[in-house]
Order: sequence, then C-alpha cells, then structure tokens
Amino acid sequence: MKTNKNIIIIIFGCLFFGGLAGWLVRGTGDHPDHEHFHVAEDGTIYTCSMHPQIRQNEPGQCPLCGMALTPVSSNSGNSSPYVLEMTPEAMALSNVQLTRVKSGSGTGKLTLTGKIQVNEQRVKSLTANYSGRVDQLFVNFTGQEVRRGEKLATLYSPDLVNAQKELLETAKIKDRQPALYQAAKEKLRLWKISEEQIARIENSGQVQTQFDVYADVAGVVTARNVAVGDFVNRGTALFEIVDLSSVWVILDAYESDLGIIRKGDDLSFQVSAYPGREFKAKVSYIDPVLNPDTRTVGIRAEAVNRNFELKPEMFVSATISTSQSAQSGLMIPKTAILWTGPRSVVYVQVGNREAPAFEMREIELGPRVGDDYLVLSGVEEGEQVVSNGVFAVDAAAQLSGNYSMMLRPQVKTLEVSEEFKKQLTSLIQSYLAIKDALVKTNAQETQRSVSPAKASLGKVDGKLLEGKAQDIWRDLLRPIQNSLDKIAQTTDVEEQRKHFETLSDNLIEAVEYFGVVDYTIYRQYCPMAFRDKGAYWLSGEKEIRNPYFGDMMLTCGEVKETYQPGRRVTGTANPTEVKSETKKESADHSQHDHSAHAGSSNSKSPRTAAMANIGSNHVHIDYSAPSVRGREIFGGLVAYGDVWVTGAHTATSISFNQDLFIEGVRVPAGKYALFTIPGKEKWTLILNKNYEQHLADDYKESEDVGRWEVVPSTLKESVEQLRFEVVALDGKNGLLKFAWSQTGFQVKLRAN
Repeated sequence: MKTNKNIIIIIFGCLFFGGLAGWLVRGTGDHPDHEHFHVAEDGTIYTCSMHPQIRQNEPGQCPLCGMALTPVSSNSGNSSPYVLEMTPEAMALSNVQLTRVKSGSGTGKLTLTGKIQVNEQRVKSLTANYSGRVDQLFVNFTGQEVRRGEKLATLYSPDLVNAQKELLETAKIKDRQPALYQAAKEKLRLWKISEEQIARIENSGQVQTQFDVYADVAGVVTARNVAVGDFVNRGTALFEIVDLSSVWVILDAYESDLGIIRKGDDLSFQVSAYPGREFKAKVSYIDPVLNPDTRTVGIRAEAVNRNFELKPEMFVSATISTSQSAQSGLMIPKTAILWTGPRSVVYVQVGNREAPAFEMREIELGPRVGDDYLVLSGVEEGEQVVSNGVFAVDAAAQLSGNYSMMLRPQVKTLEVSEEFKKQLTSLIQSYLAIKDALVKTNAQETQRSVSPAKASLGKVDGKLLEGKAQDIWRDLLRPIQNSLDKIAQTTDVEEQRKHFETLSDNLIEAVEYFGVVDYTIYRQYCPMAFRDKGAYWLSGEKEIRNPYFGDMMLTCGEVKETYQPGRRVTGTANPTEVKSETKKESADHSQHDHSAHAGSSNSKSPRTAAMANIGSNHVHIDYSAPSVRGREIFGGLVAYGDVWVTGAHTATSISFNQDLFIEGVRVPAGKYALFTIPGKEKWTLILNKNYEQHLADDYKESEDVGRWEVVPSTLKESVEQLRFEVVALDGKNGLLKFAWSQTGFQVKLRAN
C-alpha cells in the first residue's frame, strides 16, 4: 500500500514538473509569435458607438465616455482608399438600398424658366401708301386695342389730289383715249385706293382731299410713330400692331439639357399672376445658336392667349415632357448621386451580402431623364449602386479616412487666369503646326513652324501666375525653349522627332497643370516610337496622325487622354512616369498589346488597343476592356442575338492602312466599327462604316461593310478582362483573336 502511494506521488510529481517545463518552453518559444500573428490576421477594429472616431485593434473601453468598444469591421485584405467595408448590421441600420445600373432611355420631365414674348409672326407694321400730311389720328396712345377695318388716321395728300384730277380729266375722253384713262386708274390702285373709292370719285366728279387709313389686322398698337400735322412719305411706318391672341413662351435651356428636347414635346407652364393655373403648349422651335453670355439656348413654344391673360415679359416656369433622352445609355436614379457637378460621386457595391463593401466612384453625368440620370462614364451595366442611404455610406467613408465626397483624389489642374490659358492655348496651336509637319516627314516645314511657336511662347506671360503655378511654369519654360531651338537647328527629321518628344512631354505637363480654352486637345501615344520605347504627343484631332513615323505608320497609336476646355485633370498623369509603366507594353515591331494606363487607372472598362503588322499592313484595334467581376456575361449581361459593340461604351474600331483579307474576303483599307452578334452555337462578326457610335444605338445594317460567321470556342481558363489580339503568323498571314469570360473566337487575316 505504501509502495502504491509512492508510485502515485511520483506520477503526480512527474506530471506537475512536466507541465511546468512545457509552460516554460512555450513561454519562451513560438507561441507568442503565433498568437501575435493570429491577432494581426484577424484585424478586427473596435470602436465606440457614441464616438466613431475612436478606433482600436483590441477590445476595451472608450477613453471619452467609458462605454465598451464594439467590433465594427474586419480587414478582408482590401486596403483601397476608395472601398468602404460595412457589416450587414450597419447596412440595415443605415437603411442602405441598392439599385442595379440599367441600360435604356425614357421619357422624363425637365423644368425650365423663361418669359412670355410677343409672337413675331403676329406683328404688323402699318405704312403710308402715299405721301401726305396727317390731319387726324384716331389712335392716340400705344396699347390701344383696334379691330380689323377700324379707322386709324386721316391723311391729306397733294399727290392724291393731282391723281384724282387726272382721273376725272381722262374719264371725259376715255372713249377716245382708253389707255390714258386706264393709266390714271392704275396709278390710284398702286396707292391702295380701292375700286369702290375710284368709282365714287369718278361718279361724283369731285376731288376728295382727305383719305382715311384703316387697320387691316386686329390687335394692340405697340408703336405710334406719327402725330397730327406730321408729313409722311410713301412707306413711312405709321403704327405697329400686334395680335396678342397668340404669344410665344421663350425658355432658356442649358447645353446639358438640349439632347433631350425635341420639337413637338408637350409643355405646361405657370405664371405668378394665376397661381395654380396651368397653361399648355408644344415646343415649336429650338434656337440653332447658343447665347454666348448666358450659355443657354432659346426654346420656343406658341401658346393660345384667350382673353389676353398672358402679357409679354411675364416670367414663366415651364415643365417639358421630353419625348426621348439624349441617347440610349446607362441610367441610375438621382437619389444615388452625391451631386458635385457633371463629375459627381456614387457608391458601387463590390462586396457581397455577407461582407458588404462599397467603392466610391466619380462618374460623368449626362442629361436628367425624369427621376434618373444618364451616366456617360464611371459605372457599367449590371453593377449595383447605393440609391438609399448614400449619405450614411459617405459619412462612414469619411470617418474611416477613405475617399469620400468631401475628400476626393487630388486634382492636378491648378486655378489660373483665363488670359494665361488663352496664351497657352495659342502656344499649343503653334505646336500642332510642328506636329503636322513631322507627320508629313518634312524637315524644312518643321523648321519653319518653329518660329511661330517661339513667338507664341514669348507671349505667354508667366507673371499672370502666382505661387506653385509660377514655379511649375518656370521649370517647364527652359526645356520648351531648348527643344524648339534644337528642332530649328537641324534638318535631320529623326533628330527633330527626338527633340519633339521632349517638347511634347513638357507641353503635356503644361496642359495638365493649367488647362486650355476653346479647343479640345488629345494626348496620344505610340508604343512603337523610338524602338518600342514609346512616345506621347498632343493633337487637335481625335484621329491618329503619328508624328514619329509619318506615312510609314500614320495611324499607329491611340488616344490616352482628352483635355477639354474647363475640365480638370486628376491624379499625377506625368507622361514620363506613365511612359516607364508602358515600356513593357510591346515586345517587338510585329505585334504588341497595350492598355491605356494614363488617366484611367480607376476605370472599370479602360480604353486599350491591340495591334500588329500583317506583312506591311498595320492592323489596329481600339476597344474598351470591361471585366467579368463575377457576372454572367454571355446570355446575361450580353444578350444572345443582339448587336454588341464587343466591348463597353463606344464602339470597338479596327483600322488598317492597306486592303486586308478577312477570312478570304477583301476589305478596303480604312477604319471601321467592329460589332458582333453573340450566339450559343455561332457568332456573327460585323464591320460597319460608322465607327463613332455609343453602344449600338446608331447601328444601321445598311452601313455594314461585311459580315462573317465564326464559331466560338470554350476557353480552358476564364479571361477576367475582355481582350483582343492581333497575331502575325508569318510575312503575310495573321489572326484576330477575341477572348472574354469563358468564350473566345478567332478569324484569319491575310495581307494584300
């Protein structure tokens, strides 16, 4: 028994000391690191319900009010400052509701203001038909109403007295001299003397010394130009009479509203004189000229003015029921928009129901259509935007330190005077002449174009700038001057092109910092310039005219950025920085595929291009590249049997500088829209003359150049971002390849 006791004591002792040793080992071993790693991986954030600015990595009490901290979010690995993560509970408390971005067009209402104006088609100027003296006036003031046929004035005319005497004398000899008699009567007729009056004079045998002037229209006298005793000549305006039974409603519409207003649209309006009373009319005219002072266009409707209730110059508030939107496109509800102007903010869902997350997006708005807005860029069909609770989401983003409506990405463009912008724009216009000369590969013309550019540069007054803007211009000025000097000093066009690249980079910086006026300028890029190093330039036209290759590869390149008057540039789209990113875009002269990095880093469908030389034929495809992002593409987002732009937004285009055989069919050199009609078993590839289209709104089968049936294939691996490739197989043959999601196809190309 004693032995058993000893054994038990020894066993417990071993367990105790073993456990102690294990604890010590763990205490000095890897466990704390493992535990620390686990906490870091969890990344739960704790905050106070009363003080959301308090954020800690561990539970505890609020240092301000002492309340227990509660977890608000878990770090799922998304560190983007554009994305806000929320819990389902927070979404419910904020009453966040989502609306899917849809494509379409519709009727809507547009509210405009304006005035009642005189109907110019109802204005009559009453003139004297003969010279004479005003003996009597029966209209003594403006504003007097007159009826048709009412006597307005009495004139004494010596000319008429003489003409009557001639009539009476010739009437005596009319049997012998009928021609003289008819001439005398015709003279009176030309003075608007009626046949009855002529007959009365002839029958009475007496000369009438006074003649009455009658109103030939009913209305209101708006101008009285004579007084009793005045002598008037033939053609003198005596009165102006306006028929106010019909008036014009003139409204002011902004440029952004013009696309949805059409002739014939129904219009209802109100005036302050009759509260609650509604008048009806239809849009009858849209002014073809914009008012340069107000930047508005006049919209006119003709309204019936019963009882003369509507007075000219009355203010009106009108509502137009628009018959159609500016164009078919993507629509979002107005409640989803945090309005900051044409470039406003929405929140797009990027998470799921279990882990909701919302990305702040800047969108470009088109015209309003009813309760919706047309979106020109920034979202895609099928995405969901926050349509209710958007202010709560934005407030949460602000508290989280994310980008929000009040905290936007930094704007690169500086505020400078309009005068400086005009001077810089003049310099850019002179620069474009140098670019055009290099497009022609004309060294002498390039040299000659430098002098006007230097003159324009000399007129750019840096003293108009202040602070940072002045420092930036000072840094850019010397390189611009040096580049112009070096271009002028050489007759080697390739040397000129090298210095032109430096000139372009610096002027691009200037345009992005200071902006332009009056003209739209395009920043364009050729990845094959300078042995595939790539180079940028500015252009006044969207069409590619390559100054680095000229006729050799005239259309090689793509538009990277569009600088519009008054539009600001965001981010740091430094051409030299972007260039370093895009140097890897091409591997050799025969084929390459590159994306539009600059100015579209946040775009969900970046504009990109694919190109290659099939023999000596340069084939270039320009397209938008949307991503799958978990959506069902074909048969879902892209319907079977419908004409599709084969991308997003604007139509995909294909161009080649020589005739090209596509699946054995010869197509003339040129630029075309590339459409497709997807199907389960077969697709139709379409080339169409109209390559400047938004979606497939303006597509017309009559403009097709050719159609080809292609058989799609199922890809082994899903392709996230839509992709085109132009592949050169040998000196004469190549392939055009398409792939997106799990579907792809290819067609054969052959040089002429």
